[in-house]
Amino acid sequence: VNDILRGVIEPGGFADAEGLDQPAAGKTGTTQGGKAVWFIGYTPQRSAAAMIAGANEFGTPQGLDGQVIGGFTRYGSSGPAFAAPIWGDAMQEIDDHLDYEDFVYPSTVEGAGQTYVPAPDPPKKNRGGDGDGPGNGNGNGNGNGNGRGRDD
Repeated sequence: VNDILRGVIEPGGFADAEGLDQPAAGKTGTTQGGKAVWFIGYTPQRSAAAMIAGANEFGTPQGLDGQVIGGFTRYGSSGPAFAAPIWGDAMQEIDDHLDYEDFVYPSTVEGAGQTYVPAPDPPKKNRGGDGDGPGNGNGNGNGNGNGRGRDD
């Protein structure tokens, strides 16, 4: 799960501008109707969450689009655009005070104790000529076309 959620913060992810000097991972979210947006992120040592929710003077939830936030009228409410920068600002303040630590595989997972994810082997191209293989490598070997194909 850490490897997947790291992608949210790494270059090309939804919240890539929030990157720290530490390995970090996170999840963005936007409620139905854009009434609240959130970002929950963590390092191996700390976790934090940021949320912005819209409500009128009576406390009734309302959408964030068209609301004035930070002196600007906002549209296109999303966790990466609104909540992730709050999380990033807070975490960057403490980032320099944390010792570097990477995520470690749990002991029940192959590769336990490794603190990195090795690069995957390039996919083998099987053109299906011998009748034994999964075909063009675009399926999972059962003919449904889903998955990455077999390597045998």
